[in-house]
Amino acid sequence: MNETGRITPSSIAELEYISDTIDDITIDDITIENIFMYAEEGLEYLKEELSKSSITGSESLTYFYNYVPSSNSNILLKQLFCLSLCMLCNKKDVLNNLSEDVYNKMLTYTTNKYIEKKRLIN
Repeated sequence: MNETGRITPSSIAELEYISDTIDDITIDDITIENIFMYAEEGLEYLKEELSKSSITGSESLTYFYNYVPSSNSNILLKQLFCLSLCMLCNKKDVLNNLSEDVYNKMLTYTTNKYIEKKRLIN
């Protein structure tokens, strides 16, 4: 449980299985086989960066959306992107209960943000 009283994952292993959702995403070398590795690394980075023992989905997404990559931050960008995907996938039902197709819109927006930020590095 975090400071707000919400239960949040402290590791990526606690997130639901998401391969059915992200199989369609083929960007760089991000695959279902390594997305959890990148996400776990991104989670550890963010917990250290924010000095917290757990991270909420909104904290993860906000950090990723506001992240400004530099020329040497390709790996960190992948890690934050994969973490954001995992957090979105974990909240798919909650998001879609807010309004139909919210999850797909957020997934598309997050993927487009990754592509946009990736271009800044290259």
